[in-house]
Amino acid sequence: MQRVDLLYLSRADVEAVGLGVDEIVALVEVALGAHGRGEVAIAPTTSLAPAPDTFLRAMAAHVPAAGAVGLKWLISAAHNPARGLPLTGGLLLLADPETAMPRAIMDAAWITAMRTAAVTAVAAKYLARPDAETLAIVGAGAQGRAHLLALPVVLPALRRARVYDLRPEATAACLAEVGPRVPLALEAAPSAEAAIRGADVVVTATAVLAEPRPFVAPDWLAPGVFGAPLELDCAWQPEALFAADKFVTDSYPQLARMAEGAYQARNFPRGLPPLHAELGQVVCGARPGRERAEERIVALNAGLPIHDVTVGQRVYERARERGAGTWLRLY
Repeated sequence: MQRVDLLYLSRADVEAVGLGVDEIVALVEVALGAHGRGEVAIAPTTSLAPAPDTFLRAMAAHVPAAGAVGLKWLISAAHNPARGLPLTGGLLLLADPETAMPRAIMDAAWITAMRTAAVTAVAAKYLARPDAETLAIVGAGAQGRAHLLALPVVLPALRRARVYDLRPEATAACLAEVGPRVPLALEAAPSAEAAIRGADVVVTATAVLAEPRPFVAPDWLAPGVFGAPLELDCAWQPEALFAADKFVTDSYPQLARMAEGAYQARNFPRGLPPLHAELGQVVCGARPGRERAEERIVALNAGLPIHDVTVGQRVYERARERGAGTWLRLY
């Protein structure tokens, strides 16, 4: 039997390969365009909930244009930060598209954070007002920080960001870490409402809960706002979602399965808002994006593994070029 080795990349290895935020946004846009044209394969997502407010999710995809195929094992546990553990994490397994043999296994936490922010950035490119100046971030963890880095890539008119977190120390740490890296004036907001009111772009990056406690009210949202809830509808009141002039998601069938199945109707009590388009359709030009300055547009993306495998494949290629990581013998 031919020897088979796979490359192991820790989180430090993944970060050290040096993928830039602009490069990740470009990779994600290519994957979304391919999705809109029907040029990818995505397996149905499988989820488990072994404990309250804890889930594990298996997500697999093939993106031929990127030479990428693989599986992400995503975890999220709302109680983890209190234990000194990350809220979200996981592993990404890449395979050779021709032989299906594993070629790499790597930490997925950084990739998840960055590709999620990149998806929001691509959505903002097509759905936010190009003159958007004020960004609101609710949730100052890994996702909040990644979005502060990614959104200026596509919205050059952004000038300021208001950040709020239930834990003031998290807000302070976010501003200290990200502030020197972005062309924005960052400020700590005293409340979620204060962060959101009057903002042109709103990102909520809070925990996914089995029993949602939504707080974003429709009257907080200014005309022309672009909103990106990252936690299904755990943060946004149903009325706020239904107040959108356009509702966009990355995969309507996947979002519908989540709304009807995994959350036992405790989430999305009114069902889903009428769909304007899937994000890939907007990216590839099959459906229009923003058409009027005053439109309120919400992009609620459930998360597609096409982004993980596409970004992960580039990480793998860059790691091989640089001799990073640890080779493990499989056979």
